[in-house]
Amino acid sequence: MATSLHKRKEVVGMMNTYQAISLMIMFGMFVISLISLIVSLKDNIKRKK
Repeated sequence: MATSLHKRKEVVGMMNTYQAISLMIMFGMFVISLISLIVSLKDNIKRKK
């Protein structure tokens, strides 16, 4: 168990607080852009009918 945990830390690497927060913000922006794309596509389909 301890060896698998150690290997996992090597794969992820040391991430400081700034990198972690910026990664969360980027992922949030990505999710928001996907949601807005879906909403605009649904709205576009409704207008065509």
